[in-house]
Amino acid sequence: MSLADPRLHDDALVNLLASVGLVVGDAADPTVPFGWQGTPGQSTFIPYVIVYPLDQDYDGSLGCPDTDSDLSWQATCVGATRDQCDWVRAKVADTLIGASLTVAGRSVPRIRPLGGVGTRRDDTIQPPVFIATPRFGAVSV
Repeated sequence: MSLADPRLHDDALVNLLASVGLVVGDAADPTVPFGWQGTPGQSTFIPYVIVYPLDQDYDGSLGCPDTDSDLSWQATCVGATRDQCDWVRAKVADTLIGASLTVAGRSVPRIRPLGGVGTRRDDTIQPPVFIATPRFGAVSV
C-alpha cells in the first residue's frame, strides 16, 4: 500500500464540511460570500470556517511501518457574535466527530476531536469577531 496523500484527505474533510451547508475555506478565505456583506458591524455577517491541515505522522505494521497515517486539522470558526461562532463550532463538531472520510484507496473510519481553543473575541479586527479553533484527527490505513 502507498503512503497516505494528505491532499486527498484535506479535500475530503473540506468537502464533508461544505456538504452540510457550512461556508468553508481551504487554508484560505472561502471562495463564496463570507463575513460582512456590507458595512462591517452594520450589515449581515455570514459565519464561516477555514480548515488548516496540521500534522501527518506515519505508522504501520512491522512489514509496512509507514503506510498508516495519523492526520490532523484545525477548523478556524468565525462569527460576528459569540453565539454565531459557537454555532459554527458546534456544526463542525457535529459533522466531523465520529464521521469517516472517503479517500480513494484508504480507509479513514473515524474522525476524533483533539481539543483546541474555545471561543474568544478578536479585537485586532474592527469591529471585533469571535473565533474558535477546534482540532480534529483521523487515522488513515
